[in-house]
Amino acid sequence: MGCSAGSPASSAGGVRRARLHARLQAPVVFVVGAAGAGKSTLVRHELGEDAASARIITAVRDWQRPEIAERMLAEAARGRPGSLAIDDAHHLIGSASERVLERFLAEGRVPRVLVVSRTMPSFEVKGDALVTAPELAFRLDEVVALVRVHSWNFSTIHVAWSMGESVRP
Repeated sequence: MGCSAGSPASSAGGVRRARLHARLQAPVVFVVGAAGAGKSTLVRHELGEDAASARIITAVRDWQRPEIAERMLAEAARGRPGSLAIDDAHHLIGSASERVLERFLAEGRVPRVLVVSRTMPSFEVKGDALVTAPELAFRLDEVVALVRVHSWNFSTIHVAWSMGESVRP
């Protein structure tokens, strides 16, 4: 893989991941990867463009109790935000609350829900509605754009070399 002439647009301290943007528009999207893979950052940047009608909530261990998960998800859907991100949803997955999450997503109370988790749920997630760790990895053009956004002093060639990539003119 090499770097081509075009580069991703930047947004508020980050890089807009155009190659993932269209997939993040689905009604329900799971973004799954290990801690530190960039899941939350990707979703926050994506929702930043829609900040007025977006809501981000973070699940915690207490949400493993179905009555708490139901209450918190209902509260988040109140007022019908245009988009909802459920960060750290792995706290629900594998617990009795996983069914609460599945039901909430099936009901469609919010037009777009981005579910951020370290683990996949046991229920089916369609391919187009899934972004995984390999897809979260930055490509060379995204790294170069990020370096430029932050005014770091690296050349495209240096970045390519450090990533084991080649640069095409």
